[in-house]
Amino acid sequence: LVVAYHVFPGGPFVGGFLGVDVFFVISGFLITSLLTREKDATGRISLAGFWRRRARRLLPALVLVVVVCASIALAVGGDILTDLGRQVLGAATFSYNWLAVASGGDYFAQTAPELFRNLWSLAVEEQFYVLWPLVLLLGVLIGRRARRFAIGRRRAGIAVVMVAAVASAVWMAVLVASAPGDAAGGAGDAVTGGATGGAITRAYFGTDSHAFGLLLGAALALALPAVRASARPWVRRRATRGILLVAGSAAAAALVALALLPETATAWTFPGVLIAASALTGVVILACTWPGAVLGRALDTPPLRWIGARSYAIYLWHWPIMVLLTASLARSGTGGADASVPWQLSVAALVF
Repeated sequence: LVVAYHVFPGGPFVGGFLGVDVFFVISGFLITSLLTREKDATGRISLAGFWRRRARRLLPALVLVVVVCASIALAVGGDILTDLGRQVLGAATFSYNWLAVASGGDYFAQTAPELFRNLWSLAVEEQFYVLWPLVLLLGVLIGRRARRFAIGRRRAGIAVVMVAAVASAVWMAVLVASAPGDAAGGAGDAVTGGATGGAITRAYFGTDSHAFGLLLGAALALALPAVRASARPWVRRRATRGILLVAGSAAAAALVALALLPETATAWTFPGVLIAASALTGVVILACTWPGAVLGRALDTPPLRWIGARSYAIYLWHWPIMVLLTASLARSGTGGADASVPWQLSVAALVF
């Protein structure tokens, strides 16, 4: 969805940016599952080990894409070099989202795109990778000293995480609702009379206001082990699996349908549609990871697994390649802004 949104700006998936929220939920779920599994197996969480594995996974590919694409940008020249130093700094320090907000950037603008704009979400992810293990470790330490309370530690933790997720979503809505209007149009000129594009970008890029998907995935990861380990008969009944198959399939279809809706510069989209996408992703995860799940096996096909294994690299490269090709076309006098990108160029970027 994200690649379709970026590479085919005039295509049907005008709301494909919600694919980032889908990934946030998946990432929060996977990271928390890894950490809690380590805690259950060893009795501890190795922060150094976790951060070392994340660095090995993320940094080499990131360095490669920044060095290669920045070098090509220097050769191409022109507007593509605007704020390139800030972008490289944001990539190097995983603070791209906050540096973009400070510079007044507009994620939804269709002109003069930044070369590494897609790295904003990686910054949010990395900030989560740094902070979330510390929060989990603190929860474990507090839990050891609170065993006298009747409420289960994991149940209390789930409640706290869900409250934080709701607070994050509410904060995004407040930022959008309190932002100054723009009579000429809102985010991406989707509507009139909405918040300005810069205000939407602050709400969308902010780690504080866009953490609800990550936290929802984390809460799901904390809750599911108890469900999967439950000896209650209904957990493994065929009827339960059938209901989840229907619900998960419908949720996946609904995610695609949501991506066909253009954004509005209001709380209807930010956070409304994004919350809906996050919740639907949670349903898909639940349906895929349930004991004996049919949907999980159905989605575990070789083509999807091939894409999944390369999804990080695809996300890193697709946007800079699109920007570089568009800038080269503009410099040659045969093309313009990415709002009018020829479909042949979009296909070329996708192939690259």
